[in-house]
Amino acid sequence: MALTGKQEGLIHVPWSSTEEWHRVYKKIYSGDITEQIEAHEILLVWKARIPKLPVGVECTLGLIQVCLRDQEWIPKITNGEMPNSYENDLRMMYSTAIMKFLNHISNIAHKKQTSLFLIAKQLNIPEWIVDLRHDTAHGHELPSIDVMRIVANILLAWLHEEYWAAEANNLQTSELDDSEASETESQKTLIDLFELWTAVSLYIKVQYAYVSDLPDAEMRKTIENVVNKTNSKVMNNKMKLTSVLNTLLLELSKSLSKDDTYSRKGRSFIDSVLNNEAFLTSSEILFLFTEESNATVKNCLPINLIDFWENILLLLQEKKLLLLLFLELIELIKDEKDQNRKLLAALWVKTLAQAYNKQKIARSIYQTLEQDIDDVGNSFSNKVLIDNVHQQVNKRYPELRNVFSLNIHGEFPHCLTEKSFVKRLILHSNEFSEHYVPEILKISSFLSHDPNTKDKILELLKVQSYSKQDKMETANTCDTDQIYTVTNIKKIEQRKCTRQNTEHTEPWADRKIRNTKWNIADANHDWSLCPIGTLPWKINDFQPIEPMTVPQSDIRYAIIRNTEMPKIIDSNRLKLHSKIQWENIIKKKKQTKKKSMPSEITVISRVVENVKSMQNQS
Repeated sequence: MALTGKQEGLIHVPWSSTEEWHRVYKKIYSGDITEQIEAHEILLVWKARIPKLPVGVECTLGLIQVCLRDQEWIPKITNGEMPNSYENDLRMMYSTAIMKFLNHISNIAHKKQTSLFLIAKQLNIPEWIVDLRHDTAHGHELPSIDVMRIVANILLAWLHEEYWAAEANNLQTSELDDSEASETESQKTLIDLFELWTAVSLYIKVQYAYVSDLPDAEMRKTIENVVNKTNSKVMNNKMKLTSVLNTLLLELSKSLSKDDTYSRKGRSFIDSVLNNEAFLTSSEILFLFTEESNATVKNCLPINLIDFWENILLLLQEKKLLLLLFLELIELIKDEKDQNRKLLAALWVKTLAQAYNKQKIARSIYQTLEQDIDDVGNSFSNKVLIDNVHQQVNKRYPELRNVFSLNIHGEFPHCLTEKSFVKRLILHSNEFSEHYVPEILKISSFLSHDPNTKDKILELLKVQSYSKQDKMETANTCDTDQIYTVTNIKKIEQRKCTRQNTEHTEPWADRKIRNTKWNIADANHDWSLCPIGTLPWKINDFQPIEPMTVPQSDIRYAIIRNTEMPKIIDSNRLKLHSKIQWENIIKKKKQTKKKSMPSEITVISRVVENVKSMQNQS
């Protein structure tokens, strides 16, 4: 940003910290005279520390100084405590501040310009302010103080947008650079651990037992480095993959925290799960979880696939990230173009909804058993009580027996029980809503009191969820099988109304003349003979309209003052965006960062290739 005086390398600034700079910024544009006086005093301290201030600060100091002097003197001049000549002094001070502002701004581009008007146009400064500067410098009379105040407020608003707000954004960005670097490294480590966990889990799935058995030498080396960093014991070649898997899961748990729910690290991890080839599986990986070579899914996910991801799902629940995965899956169903991924995402939403429903039921049973135990006076360990709860759930709800169990005391998304959330899902349903909306309705009490409406909604979802094959088959059926909606009924009613209006068109009037003063004018009528605003029967008795007179105002315009000091437009959004293309003015080339190309062969793809080659050899 040009106004900040920012150069390559370190620079000497008058403020002791960014907090001090932000404090002055807010005081200047607070609209409070006391706050602005304090800000002016700090600006004077900055000026004493460094005589050559950044251009934005220098210009602000000159304008705020004369504005404060105006606030101090005008009441005294009005009351007669100071002579009227002091008003002329204020006009001189305003003129000096405005001229210094434009002189400083004209030197920003570091190049000679033949016209100050051209510079002002590039910087979005009104042309009439440049004219006022010329009148001040070369004219015989200074502009009025009211005009000076208007210009001062315009320039202070311009400084807010082009210096203070822009510099606040620069300071925030520079403060985040270091934290972003460490956060980026932390995210990369987390994603690498997650990919390694997935690869090791897939190898275990195809009956690999030890690290030394892995066909991928690079992965063996990576596992050795991770284990040696986390364990005091040096890893040997006969270390079991299950032990490695537990170590990786523990490291994932350490890398994530409950505070990552809305952080970039948490969202980055959820994105990694959604983009993982073993989560929204392709046909090449799906065969590992089924007994069929050309495996496909239709109504539910394979149990082996759910078991494969159970530990990660429990970890996400512990770190309060499972709800984020649930919501991101719903968004993916709406935005994804790949039908297979959309179906798998819908089935994962269904699976998680079933797990949440089971958790809700288990919580209710747990509270009941806990209350019964307290009434009797017995005591059981929490583990025994939870095992008893699971037995009760499986006994009362056999349809939930194969649903994986979440932690009873873990996070439960209460938004799933809200009426507004369920209504949005139903109103924005799609061809895959049939899979998961019924399960969410089981969690929510919405429509539980109205089973007929609930059944009708589920039937509508089934109608909307026809597969493409069903649509191809129904395309050749007769027209009587077409399903009409409310939109079709509205169109039919509109056509009926249009037909009735065209068949029964009535004239607007009966054309009967009731006033002989009015006559139908012919095509050649000379309308100049009939003055506008004169009625036909008053043509012969025409009286000219007297001009409207405005009574003289009692207000003396000379004493109307614009004493308003600058204020922030929106105190909740201090950081605005510059509308000036500074790069074009100062001709500074942007340095583009080189993007690292992603690896063509991922860890998981290497696992799949090794598994396929092993099967071909067998």
